[in-house]
Parts: sequence; structure tokens; C-alpha cells
Amino acid sequence: MNRSAWITATQLTTWLQIRPGETRIGQSCQLLDPAQQDFNAALANARGNGARYALVGINEDIGPRANLGRGGADGAWHAAMLQLLNLQSNQYFDASQLLITGTIDVTEPSTNDSLESLRQAVARLDEQVIETINPIIANGLIPIVIGGGHNNCYGLLKAAHQVHGQALNCVNFDPHSDFRPLEGRHSGNGFHYAAAQQLLNRYHIVGLHELKNSQASLDALKQHHASWDSYQALYHHRAKTLEQALSQRVEEYRALTNPLAIEVDLDVINAMPSSARSIATLPLNDVLFGIHQFASLQQVCYLHLAEGAPSCAPEGELAGQRDVGQALAELIVCFVQSHNMS
Repeated sequence: MNRSAWITATQLTTWLQIRPGETRIGQSCQLLDPAQQDFNAALANARGNGARYALVGINEDIGPRANLGRGGADGAWHAAMLQLLNLQSNQYFDASQLLITGTIDVTEPSTNDSLESLRQAVARLDEQVIETINPIIANGLIPIVIGGGHNNCYGLLKAAHQVHGQALNCVNFDPHSDFRPLEGRHSGNGFHYAAAQQLLNRYHIVGLHELKNSQASLDALKQHHASWDSYQALYHHRAKTLEQALSQRVEEYRALTNPLAIEVDLDVINAMPSSARSIATLPLNDVLFGIHQFASLQQVCYLHLAEGAPSCAPEGELAGQRDVGQALAELIVCFVQSHNMS
């Protein structure tokens, strides 16, 4: 990560609303030390000072647009910081474990560019993600990656694979499998590219919508031995309870030594402003329970929160900023608290 992208104390204060007698997360978290010469040294220094989780923002929406979808996912990081950093740091949450690193920013291409150029830009973004996340994991920190499209799952899985030297298990809370054809990079095929390159050991989807995935995608999932608990099975047919579905997969992953990636596409949350907003998905509290279950495993190597898009809120961008920011803050806090119990 370039030094110019590091979050500074001055930037952080613009997100804070300080009250006398209270300590906010943004007043207790760590930042990269500007006295350090490079990103790797700054990460090692923060780890030595007690940081466990490194927050990284990705400010882009080219992945969803390259998938013929809506933009807006470039606004999630800012929304998350406004909410998360103003929560209280108290006996329930030790904010000194959080390291606010910086952002991966994408300024190209424009909305008028061709589909081919968008997909080429996503491939370039993959390399930026890998270069940023690899040293974070190598320094013993757990990345919490916020914002951007779900295309960035590929770079995260690739970086984790490079460091750990083995294929990852992955649970993805998502109505979409993101197993569209290998037709050039976009937000709809990151997991397919990862599976094709043998980055994935086991891939499980919670909340997959049976009618929002093509037969070709479902066939590709079967070819790669992926599994899923569909939205319809969990909520329409009640074939099993959410608790039963989660417990089955958690125990399966607990018995394996592979690193575990936790992926959340905010499309999976009912009526959440996102790139593919839906009212036929999971309640936020059920997603939080799922995060709690999987984050309690010691094998966890990262959390990815993708596709939140404040500008896609029907009530307007300010309302979307509040909703997306609050959801992201709750997901982050739940993840950290639950993983600390592992």
C-alpha cells in the first residue's frame, strides 16, 4: 500500500464526533506509524503494539459495473468509518486491537468505458489487492476488507493462498454464487476464477437464491464440489433451521486445518442498499449470527464485506450511508468479538 493511501490522524478526526467523558473506537484504535519507512515495517510495528485486525478500504465499483451491474460500492468504506469509529471503546470492545491501515483507490475507468476495458481494470485491481493483503497476513494480522465489489474476493484468496501455502475453505453469505463464466474479471466470477486456480478447498454459500444463479453457474459449482444452503431451503421450505445449517458447516471446517475465509456480500441482507439490493434475502441479525459462528474458529484468516452501496438506497444517499455504515460496523464488531473468543 502506497504511503499516500495510509489513513492519517488528521483524516481520522474528520470522522469522529467526540464527547467529554467518552472514549470512541476512533480514539483508541491504531494507525500506521508515519515514522516507519514502508508498509511492511509499519504493519510489523503495529502488530508488536498489540494490533490483531487490519482494516482496509477498497474504493471502487468497477467490478459490479464490469458485471453489468450498478455502481455505488465505492462509498462503503467512508460509511463504515463514520459509524464504526464513533462506537464506544469500553469493557466490551478493546479498540486498540484495530489497525486502520488505508485504502485501495481506483479512479479508472469512467462510466463511458467499454465492458472490455472495465474487465481489464478489474484484473489490474486484483494485483493491487494481492500486493496489499499479502503483507498484512504475513505479519500475523487478520484483514477486514471493506467496500468495493465482490470481485475482490479473488485477490484476497490469492494473497492468503500465497502466505499460507494451501487452498482455503470459504463461507460466503450471498444470494449469488459468483461462479459466472471465466469471461474476463468482474464481480460475478471471482470465486470461479479462484476455484479454477485451485485456491479453494471447500466453498460453501449461505443464502444462495435458487433463481438468481444460472444453470451454468450451478453446474460449475457442482464440478468444483461446492455446497450451499439456499435462501428458499432455509426460509421457504424450512428444510433445516439456520442454526442447523451453520452448525453443520462450522463443525466441518473446525476439523480441517485449511485457513478460513469469511465473505459477506451485503446483497444478502434484506433491503440493504447494495449493488443488487433485494428484499428476499436474510435478516441482518441472522447474518450476524452466522458471522459469530464462523468467526469463533481459529482458522479464520480474513473477513471481506463487499458490495455495500449507499447511493443505491431508495431513500437517498444519506440514508444509505447510515444503513450501510451501521450494518458494516455491526458486522465488524461481531467478527472481532467472536474471533477473540476462539
